Amino acid sequence: MSKSNRMALALMRSSALWGGFAALGFYTLIHTINFGGDFLYRYCASHPIVYAETILFFIGMAALVIRWFEVGAQSKLTAKPLLPAMGSTPEPPTSAQRLLGNISALPALKQASYLGQRLRAALLHIARTGTADGLDDELKYLSEGESIKAHSGYALVMIIVWAIPILGFLGTVVGITNAIGNLSPDALEASLPAVTAGLGVAFDTTALALALSMVLMFTKFQVAKDEEKMLNEVDLRASEELALRFEQRGTQRDPQLLAIARMTESVVEACGCLLYTSPSPRD
Repeated sequence: MSKSNRMALALMRSSALWGGFAALGFYTLIHTINFGGDFLYRYCASHPIVYAETILFFIGMAALVIRWFEVGAQSKLTAKPLLPAMGSTPEPPTSAQRLLGNISALPALKQASYLGQRLRAALLHIARTGTADGLDDELKYLSEGESIKAHSGYALVMIIVWAIPILGFLGTVVGITNAIGNLSPDALEASLPAVTAGLGVAFDTTALALALSMVLMFTKFQVAKDEEKMLNEVDLRASEELALRFEQRGTQRDPQLLAIARMTESVVEACGCLLYTSPSPRD
């Protein structure tokens, strides 16, 4: 993939970019056509802190929507097998190189899919070790690695979910501080509107922060649930395509058997070469 294509892909997957565009459109509607009336203006556009909360919310939602589309695309790529059908008899571990060639011949999108990467990593393990005896453990290891990677992919969303309530508490402190600062014992009735305005900022920022955090958390839960289902499908597909494909000699429990088996194969191969290259009696 060229550098320009990587930059374009990074922009397409940028939650800050799409979240910023969504927030810009949202506030354009509020300030031009009074979208949502006084209610949305009060809770989303009446103070700099509610601006910050709303913009962070749109960035978090953009990250979740992008993730949801990626999960859907990966589910479609997992629906069909990527390797040729297995034969009636198990294949030798040496056929892993040929299967790696089949993976490399696939379109780039399928190669970069979760299933494509899982199959490539498992086949590389077989080609490197020369045996398929540890394939089940390798597939479990790869599955756990993908689960950890998927969980870490929600780091930005979790930071935003944490940051929005903090901004709400900050709004509470700012609002109460303004209310106390505007309170005048000598002119209590005259200062009452300024005091209530400060308290309104305190309560509105907190209420908005809690509401937006709840929406993000429930949305994140659903997206993570769909991604977990997709990863389970990848595990099942990888197991179906690889688990019973290769010969297994039981060398995983006794590694010395693997060395003996390789020595035996080398001796047989050497004897075969001598047999075909030795001169005939007529010569």
